[in-house]
Amino acid sequence: MARAAKKGFKLIPEGQRKCVWMEAGVVSYKTCTLNFDCPTCEYDQALRNKVARAQAAQEAKFGRTWAQEMLRLPASQRVCRYMISGHVDYKLCPSAYECGSCDYDQQMQERMEPARLPVGVIKEIMEFKVAEGFYFHEGHAWARSEHGGRVRVGVSDFIQHLLGDLASVQLPDIGHPVVQGEPVVMLRKNGHAVKLRAPVSGVVSHINQRIKEKPALINKEPYEEGWLFIVEPSKLKKNLKKLKTGEDAEGFIEKERERLIEVMSDDLRVAADGGPIDTDVFKELSGERWESVVGEFVG
Repeated sequence: MARAAKKGFKLIPEGQRKCVWMEAGVVSYKTCTLNFDCPTCEYDQALRNKVARAQAAQEAKFGRTWAQEMLRLPASQRVCRYMISGHVDYKLCPSAYECGSCDYDQQMQERMEPARLPVGVIKEIMEFKVAEGFYFHEGHAWARSEHGGRVRVGVSDFIQHLLGDLASVQLPDIGHPVVQGEPVVMLRKNGHAVKLRAPVSGVVSHINQRIKEKPALINKEPYEEGWLFIVEPSKLKKNLKKLKTGEDAEGFIEKERERLIEVMSDDLRVAADGGPIDTDVFKELSGERWESVVGEFVG
């Protein structure tokens, strides 16, 4: 039997150099053939046009973000968002408002992260927990209003059982607009991925850096340390009407449990008397089966 070739890093041949688009992580492999004379490079122009089209589509849908507006200013006037908010006296932005990759921004987030409200009563629906005071989207993301009108977002205990041990979590960038019901977070496992939908609309103000480093927090504390990001909501009153809370949330989880048993009839081990599902079985989900089952509930 022929052995499958192993995937590895693509090495740059001796004497050649990475294209700036490869260096930036936009493309996986491209060498420079024009000694970095980018203005005359057809490849560079094609990618710039592609980026411009994507930005135009985003602006048509959401309008300009605050970061796009700031980038229209001269470099000497592009002040850091923490100067705009009054938290520092003076600082210019060194990273074109790519706050998610800015070390200074991450340090400030850790210092200024809004305190989480304590989680109150936890109701148990068989194997799954539902926190009171939380609003649940049909795609199993939760939303919770906190101090200053902000909304913290995470995933339900129901879905964390299905997720199991994640390889990585891709969060939206700070300043990124999100829309209720549209994909916002990428969850990856065993080379496969599913997208979690946003429970509310708004603009991302904070992300949980710890989740990027330790995705297991989602499993250990889905309603506490395992939160994903915080938004400044734009249509909160309207959005909340489409979410489930209290007894409605409990009833929703009960129905989702029944649907889960149907979807995973060949995988689950359920007690003869209709008792709890053996949740260890979720850890055995892998590959396309994991993507199919989780996608059934978050998609």
